[in-house]
Amino acid sequence: GYLCLAAAGTEAGARLTTAWCEGQATQRWTLTSAGQLQQAGGALCAAPAGGATANDTRIVLAECGSAAGWRIAASTAESTIETPGSAPGGVPQLRNDAAERCLNVAGAATNAGAPVIVYDCAGGVANERWSVGAVGQAQEVR
Repeated sequence: GYLCLAAAGTEAGARLTTAWCEGQATQRWTLTSAGQLQQAGGALCAAPAGGATANDTRIVLAECGSAAGWRIAASTAESTIETPGSAPGGVPQLRNDAAERCLNVAGAATNAGAPVIVYDCAGGVANERWSVGAVGQAQEVR
């Protein structure tokens, strides 16, 4: 099986972790045209807690209006990738515009329940690689 990005709840402040992909509502996300990672069917987005930008900042659900966008970037370039998941010359990363850091599984954990944080982008290491679909498509982020 695969691990997916999951929210511990549906309310603002709910922490994001990894969970075994089971298609649950808390595991479905839409990358908006503004680059926000919005929980499918909800009004909340994935964002660093309190708008912080430091390494190890937990990712939580927050109002989308206050959530910085995420860019799909190749690990070898800073540019936005127009077709998510097809990063030429590298693996796709989710880079937070405000923090200029990547969505990361803390401690490179490979188990369900691991915290999801922002951390310096390290060139495509396994714990910062994510599979993200096309803009506007609700799906699992794994």
